[in-house]
Amino acid sequence: MQTTNGFRVDIQGLRGIAVLLVVLYHLDVHWLSGGYIGVDIFFVISGYLITGHIIESLDSNRFSFLDFYARRVRRIIPASLFVLLITTAISCLLMPPLLLPKILKESIATALYLPNIFYAYQQTDYLAETTLSPLLHYWSLGVEEQFYFIWPLLLFACWRYLGTKKNYLLLIMLAAVLLSFIANLYLTKASQSWAFFLVFTRAWELGAGGLLAFAIKKNLFSIRASGSRVAALSGWLGVVLLGYCAAFYNENTVFPGSAAALPVAGAMLILFAGAMSRSSSLLNKLMANQPLQYLGMISYSLYLWHWPVIIFTGEVWPDFSGIYFVVVLFVVSCVLADITYRWIEGPFRHTGSRFYFPAKPALAVSMAGSVFIVLLAGAYGYQMKSWQLHSEKIAREYQPRANPEFTDFVPKNLLPDLRNASNSIAIVYSDGCHDDLLTVEARGCKYGDTNASKTYVLFGDSHAAQWFPALEKYSAERGIRLITFTKSACPAIDAPILLQGVEYVNCREWRKKAVEKINQLKPDVVIVSNYQGSKERIMANDPLREWGEGLERMFGVLPASAQVIVIGDTPSFDRTPALCLSKNLLDTEQCEQPKSRILDSKLADVEKKVTIKNKKHYITMNDYLCSETNCGPIIDNVLVYRDQHHITIELSEKLAGALGAAIESKLYPPLAQHH
Repeated sequence: MQTTNGFRVDIQGLRGIAVLLVVLYHLDVHWLSGGYIGVDIFFVISGYLITGHIIESLDSNRFSFLDFYARRVRRIIPASLFVLLITTAISCLLMPPLLLPKILKESIATALYLPNIFYAYQQTDYLAETTLSPLLHYWSLGVEEQFYFIWPLLLFACWRYLGTKKNYLLLIMLAAVLLSFIANLYLTKASQSWAFFLVFTRAWELGAGGLLAFAIKKNLFSIRASGSRVAALSGWLGVVLLGYCAAFYNENTVFPGSAAALPVAGAMLILFAGAMSRSSSLLNKLMANQPLQYLGMISYSLYLWHWPVIIFTGEVWPDFSGIYFVVVLFVVSCVLADITYRWIEGPFRHTGSRFYFPAKPALAVSMAGSVFIVLLAGAYGYQMKSWQLHSEKIAREYQPRANPEFTDFVPKNLLPDLRNASNSIAIVYSDGCHDDLLTVEARGCKYGDTNASKTYVLFGDSHAAQWFPALEKYSAERGIRLITFTKSACPAIDAPILLQGVEYVNCREWRKKAVEKINQLKPDVVIVSNYQGSKERIMANDPLREWGEGLERMFGVLPASAQVIVIGDTPSFDRTPALCLSKNLLDTEQCEQPKSRILDSKLADVEKKVTIKNKKHYITMNDYLCSETNCGPIIDNVLVYRDQHHITIELSEKLAGALGAAIESKLYPPLAQHH
């Protein structure tokens, strides 16, 4: 269904639906937990439109790579670079100085049309972001831009050598789509981040739209009658599929993987219905309504603006939320999108406008714009290296004490300094002794006094590993052999854990092997600690109860002769404290958080109750990290956290004596009382 000038109101309406899903999802509208599928709808539309254009040009012998790329440039680059430039500039004013180097690198990668590759390399989890970038949404543009480079070359080469043999060309396109889909399935299991961001694992979505366009252009469908009942039903089926995905997909859905096939199929069915049905059909009338058409018209600019608007608002007003948050930010995003569409996007696209450039000048101007942003961001990033991220004040040397007072400035003698905070990682990582996500074999490494007769075992996830510096120091001083069994995102409790939406099987296998080795060692003491956030990844209707039962099952398989000590978990901040500190060098109280907000007291109570019930020992070091009400990021001259929820090496080492005393108070209570 289209007008005389080729305009399809159903496609414009589908664009409106796609951008609405994405924007409302990012605004945390809870009943659209799968709104991220809007991007997949855009992919299908893009593949459909550009393939149709290429096939028409090839059929009429008018295809030109120069004209094709110039058309793409006019369509996407002016608005993209404009919003990129404005977003980068505002980031330099609003975002934490410690985060700016990363944002500037993202800006450079985006200007070079490689943002998705940058994010894949950074292993960004788009569906569970913690430190959010205002440029993150540009990843999808990177996928499209790279596809626009590859797909025309493939079609042109096939056309050149196969001529008008449409069936051969169809088979080659189908093979390319299937290969991309298979790569997507494989890589989603191996590394979801790479599968999510790479063009080779997303190309099948655009290619699927291209296959539909080819089939329609080449008259491959037998149902051609206007108003076909099959076409109408297919359109409504597409609506149902998209509605199902938008409502029932969430951050635990393994995506893209096979799950992406449903929204792709839904978008294809709606496009098919629009091409086959008459304009008077009910679905086409709904698609043609003015609000949806308007959103479709500004959809590209709205997509570009909505994400930085959300991120910048959260930076300035972190507590702004609720229905007013959704309405205000949606309206602001639409206003900015409307302005950008009318003054940037539209004028560069439309023939006759004073901003319209012929093919060669259009490509040259876009390259010049990209180079300008690369040079600007690079120069600013280089200049930032000399920025001072501390005050001129000196703090006293750290002394462990309960109920500490927090340093209200970033001291010149801070350990570690803010720029090196993220590198304050225990040596078990660099030694290869902290097992990664894929490892199944529990290695186990010896530290402390390796020839000692007394053996302690450290067992758990990265929150056990964060206590390694303290325990290594304590073990060396007390003549104890310390053996570590730690693995990323794998708590020691015997319970099924999710990772990226599916059971973390490697964790289960690793835990089993670790327990076997611990039993062979027959240690004197097993020290366990787990990240409280893992509770949200437990495969159970009642995660809190399952955590307690999993802890009890763990006690049952550890050596009966060993004393078992559970260290309660440390605070988990909403955001990495170092980022906040870099914005508040002389007022670090802004970076403190209430203890009740960042410590899971219910989980701690369950752990303590189950531990004592099983005649094991429970200790907590949080009295050294928090006051009676708050948890702060700096105590004396020591930075407490390297990220949102791991303590630094420096703090861990300095708490060696306090942790050792807490352990001894449980192992030798009469001796502790005597002293």
